[in-house]
Amino acid sequence: MGARSGVEVLAGTIKELLTVRPDDGRLVLRVSPAGAGSRTETVVAPRTRLVPGTRTVFRGRWNSDDHLGRYFLAEQVELGLPTDRSEIIRFLTSGLFPGIGYRRAELLADCFGGALWDTLRADPARLKAAGIGPKTVEALRSALAETEAAWATVQRLQTAGADPVLARSLLEALGPEAPVRLDRDPYSLVGLVPGFGFELAERLGRRRPDLARFRRAAWVVHVLQRAADENGHCYLPLSELQRRSDGRLKPEELVEAVREGIASGRVRYEAVGGGRLYLTALHDAEEATARALAARLADTEPVRADGWSAALELLSAAPVAVLTGGPGVGKTRLIAELLGRPALRGGRVVLAAPTGRAARRLEAATRRPAFTVHRLLEYQPETGRFRRGPESPLDADLVVVDEVSMLDLPLAERLAGALGPGARLVLVGDPAQIPSVGPGNLLGDLLASGVVPVARLTEVQRQAADSAIVLNAYRVLAGEVPAAEAAPDFGVLEAGSAADAVELAAGLVMERIPALVGLNPGQGVQVLAARYAGPAGVDRLNERLQGLVNPLRPGMREVVWKGRRFRPGDRVVQQVNAYARGVANGETGRVLRVDPDGPELQVQFETAFGPWTVTYRGAELDQLDLAYALTIHKSQGSDYPAVVIVAVRDHLPMLDRQLLYTAITRARRWCFIVTQPGVLPEVVRAGQTRRRYTALAERLRAYCRN
Repeated sequence: MGARSGVEVLAGTIKELLTVRPDDGRLVLRVSPAGAGSRTETVVAPRTRLVPGTRTVFRGRWNSDDHLGRYFLAEQVELGLPTDRSEIIRFLTSGLFPGIGYRRAELLADCFGGALWDTLRADPARLKAAGIGPKTVEALRSALAETEAAWATVQRLQTAGADPVLARSLLEALGPEAPVRLDRDPYSLVGLVPGFGFELAERLGRRRPDLARFRRAAWVVHVLQRAADENGHCYLPLSELQRRSDGRLKPEELVEAVREGIASGRVRYEAVGGGRLYLTALHDAEEATARALAARLADTEPVRADGWSAALELLSAAPVAVLTGGPGVGKTRLIAELLGRPALRGGRVVLAAPTGRAARRLEAATRRPAFTVHRLLEYQPETGRFRRGPESPLDADLVVVDEVSMLDLPLAERLAGALGPGARLVLVGDPAQIPSVGPGNLLGDLLASGVVPVARLTEVQRQAADSAIVLNAYRVLAGEVPAAEAAPDFGVLEAGSAADAVELAAGLVMERIPALVGLNPGQGVQVLAARYAGPAGVDRLNERLQGLVNPLRPGMREVVWKGRRFRPGDRVVQQVNAYARGVANGETGRVLRVDPDGPELQVQFETAFGPWTVTYRGAELDQLDLAYALTIHKSQGSDYPAVVIVAVRDHLPMLDRQLLYTAITRARRWCFIVTQPGVLPEVVRAGQTRRRYTALAERLRAYCRN
């Protein structure tokens, strides 16, 4: 044991993996220090392929707590292959090497000792001579290469101060090439996997002059990717790229950076309107979507039909058509009537929506099976590909997609390319709602193009005409403040501070709304807010509501993971797509069982196919969050009996008229807004200020003219 620059060092051999620490996912290990005989120490280390028998140097500091006692908290891990006979056997039988049991491990350790690893790399024929079959030898070589690549990847990430968990994503994407790519050109990995951004590439490569041109190209990719992820832009004007550089690059360096980005193949440039820069994937998606739709619109007049009967006639004949309208106008009821028309009897009709919750709503309204778009196109999570496409189109005469404002450009491209010859496409949505979380503005672009037939419903149905929820949704669209006078189904409550707003929302959830709905506190109510962070953001609301709706009681077990607490009975939301496990981003469920020692959760979701139970272990818990409160974006495609919208001053940078309208229209029977004085007038006065840079509309016009 020693020290260097204030960092303590512990070298030894891993004897046992004890558990995974629930609060941060780190491994708790039993380690035998070098030269310490039978004495062992407890070590808490970053999660990677650490197994018994591994010779390891840990760098960090000594610590203690009531649970573990004295332990070494490792910030960096340097790994080495075992050379001692017993350590080699433990390492070979750790599970990393398929096909190797104890007897084979003994044979290998006795025959080769510490030279085993060099023999595997340089002279594997010697293992065959020792009686190890060729398939086992190849499996050993492959496992050794993967393990060493994992170790090398973790160590390189550690030197840059990155979370070693990122190594898993890099290894899945690149295999044993991961550490090579990290050394050779870390800038080429920007955007390759979530979490590997330009800042991390900078820490890995900024001191290397030979990477300067890769650095500039990666910076352009980084800016374009952030614009897509955070703002939904498909491209950026050259002037906007200059603005976002914040003086990082001089004008001549910016031009060179753009050239290098284009030369790398990751960026496309169009000399339109002062210049546009795209990520290549988004440029190609916009082009492909426009071409596919324009081909179906050939010889079709861009007619517009207003009203119920005209809309039915248009949707019954057009090869591609859009059905639009606000809340209460009967869009889904019209689709149900369309599907019952004699002309469609016997035809192959498929229904879809971007999310599982939206698909379930469509299914309930039409009494026909409905799918998420990913499931319809048979997405394969192992490869990131779709089975359905131009070579294997959908077996359908009519495809109807609801809530199409949520459909981002990459998924729209996949859908358009998967339609069979002669298949018709009906896209349904409300153009006043917020666009997709991902890049693009599909519905807005289709309407703006002027070349797609559009059916528009404007008359609010009789049963919705008396709803203060519907009335106030239209008031917000018109730039007016919601009115709650004498409305039993709509209310506006003002709080003096953001903290007071949290308490007002909690009171609505626990007392006032249960009295209206006739359910237990927390049931049938969804709290919505514009952002996660802040004193009245989703994170704080979830913390407060969990403590009221599902408090920790004597004897109740809970899992603590990275600051979040999960208990039996908690409402949770899936945060990423996990189609291999049967759940999609935005699906909500309820925790059935917890195991703090795993850590492990069992969650039951209500999916389009009925109840579905999924088990989450260790790092998979990153996929979950509490769902007593959701962001407004996460609520898209859903509706709830009662909605509480928290809209405080702290939310104004994110909250606009379109977002507030979307939140109000999530409520079926009751809607309450908890706000602060002056906030709502500012929201509706500002309108929608966030324009998206897209060119699908003009591409459609150009291709339809040619």
